[in-house]
Amino acid sequence: MTELVSQIHLRWGRNITQYPKLYSSEAIAANIKTPVDDTKRAELRETAMCTIQEICILVDPNINTHTYNNLVVRITLGKLEATLETARFEGELESFTLPSLIAGCIELMSTVKPSPFYYEYGYACFKLMNIALSICLVKHICESDEFISITREDNPNDTVSALWEVTAAVLEVELSGNTEKLWGVACFEAPKYWGMPLVDRSRLNQILAMLHSDQKNFTIALMSAKSLGLSGLMYILQKFVEEKRVEMNEDEYQEQILKPYIHILYRYRLGMPDIYSELQVMALISDSRPSDVSIVESPCNQPADLEDSRNIIKAYSNIPDHHGFLGIMDYSKLIVFVHPFVVQGCEDLIPDMFSASLEISWRYISSPEPDQYMFMMVHSIFMTNCLNILKKLQSSPADDQTWMAKLAESIITNDAVGLILRAILVEKDLESSYPESKGDELHPTRLLANSRVGAGHPSLKDLIAQAMAMLALLIEMIPKHHLIICLRNSDSLYDFKKYLIHFGYRAFYIQDAYTLTMRPTELAYI
Repeated sequence: MTELVSQIHLRWGRNITQYPKLYSSEAIAANIKTPVDDTKRAELRETAMCTIQEICILVDPNINTHTYNNLVVRITLGKLEATLETARFEGELESFTLPSLIAGCIELMSTVKPSPFYYEYGYACFKLMNIALSICLVKHICESDEFISITREDNPNDTVSALWEVTAAVLEVELSGNTEKLWGVACFEAPKYWGMPLVDRSRLNQILAMLHSDQKNFTIALMSAKSLGLSGLMYILQKFVEEKRVEMNEDEYQEQILKPYIHILYRYRLGMPDIYSELQVMALISDSRPSDVSIVESPCNQPADLEDSRNIIKAYSNIPDHHGFLGIMDYSKLIVFVHPFVVQGCEDLIPDMFSASLEISWRYISSPEPDQYMFMMVHSIFMTNCLNILKKLQSSPADDQTWMAKLAESIITNDAVGLILRAILVEKDLESSYPESKGDELHPTRLLANSRVGAGHPSLKDLIAQAMAMLALLIEMIPKHHLIICLRNSDSLYDFKKYLIHFGYRAFYIQDAYTLTMRPTELAYI
């Protein structure tokens, strides 16, 4: 009990080891089921309206230092909690459509030390900011006030979760250009709404800097809660990042703006809630960014410490359980992002990471109409990263090497050999599935036309050979006694040995998979 009390700051509340579970989907669902009488709701609303007003005053350009400091002290965690509680009730979101509330929450976040997400107070400010930003974005896009009546038919007191879904759906319309997707409602009259500034650019720069400087705690909060829909924020930040490019030196732009945004974007993709519309729109937002692998693989994409590394790897390994709607290309980009986080001390997490990659591959190749070329391309990315990870950890001081035994078990259990055989046998009519269009240089029928295509794009034949070779090379790196034990305990010793010999010949023939084609990690960004 004493330890728990020591983790609760008198002003800022619980720290990062405690507060995320209070904001989890399970905790929110339980809270929604708790009845709130009219008197209590009226009290909450009164507190919320007063708090919103105080937060907005914080960013008044005419405010003096004395008033500012008094307001910061008066806006307590209890007031923020009452404001968040009010937001979930039907019909209350209209009171949050204030751009000054967005800016005020960002300002309030900056007062939390040592970092915004270390304490509950900073997270509460961030969630409130995101609610205000999301509803402002939806309101600017859709003229109809009636559309702002966001609610759930099954639970009218879960308005915030409904807001995440609506925001994502609206953004999907913007990014896809199909207004009919929004439940058949044509609520757009002019593109001016998309460019309407909701937040001062200096505030966007401030929130981006705070997110990047506190990446570790931001990631912990996201992964533990899995209840925040941030597509609206990521979209607004993307527009900000695009605008900054024209006014900055390229090197400064890359280091100060673009790379921090990309790294925050991918951390969110690992910890976002399992909401279908959110998953879809985040894939579109990611696809619209610059296709430069070096941004994801850059030196600033490094873990804050060993705990941060382990958190990122665990998040990737849990993807198959939480993000069933992601496309296979999205998974490949995520493993490229995660790769630099694998360091000594993470060995025990590698088998689960490898199993997740194989499970993702099996899901895709077992789908009704898998694209054979795309699969082999993505599988090459998975295998390349796994090989590089094993090479990186070869000098690991982990004496027991039990993780190697588990990795061998993962290869057998997930049938890594059968996966490639299944992919080879996939038959797909590329001509009918991909109607050729003029100028489409990446059309699969063109990619498969020659053994080398265009600017280094590999053929299907090369990718299949490369997949065989890389699996043989990966198995070669595993201590033989681990592999023998796993094979003896399985029913696939004969087949595994037969096909592995064939794959081994491929590896000998190719000798170095990296000289065969372009770097496989780059294929994720074609």
